Amino acid sequence: MNKTKNQRFSACSPLISNKRGLSGIVLAVIMVGLVLVAVGIVWVVVSGILTTQTEALDYDQKCLGLTFDVTIENCDGSNCDVTVERATASKGDPIDGMEITLAEGTASANETLARDVVKDTVEITTTMTDPTANVRIYFTKEDDSKHYCSTIFSSE
Repeated sequence: MNKTKNQRFSACSPLISNKRGLSGIVLAVIMVGLVLVAVGIVWVVVSGILTTQTEALDYDQKCLGLTFDVTIENCDGSNCDVTVERATASKGDPIDGMEITLAEGTASANETLARDVVKDTVEITTTMTDPTANVRIYFTKEDDSKHYCSTIFSSE
């Protein structure tokens, strides 16, 4: 077998005679593979964002229509009685709890109730005599973290 300079011996050379056409096919396969990988990466990122946003919207919808009346009584410098009552016009699901914060100047005191409230009076130990009470409602997520509603109910 006598070969010229430009010819190379290959086992499949009789089957594939146009090497330029083969490199075009390989390039096309690589490009399609890269596009599929890129689409997969974008899909994973976007679906993660959408899942997180959907969960937040579900909890925000539970907060819609909730209304609570907050009053402070008997602040004598050692304790304050805070009454939280769900308003009769209040709509929405039963809550999982609330956080009550008393504030006067730079002083503050917190109390957390981990239950649904129709009407409840909570005694909070504090030295304040004329505080403001703020109530934040929350729902417990599946991972036991708290999702606080954006509305803060106040005694003012």
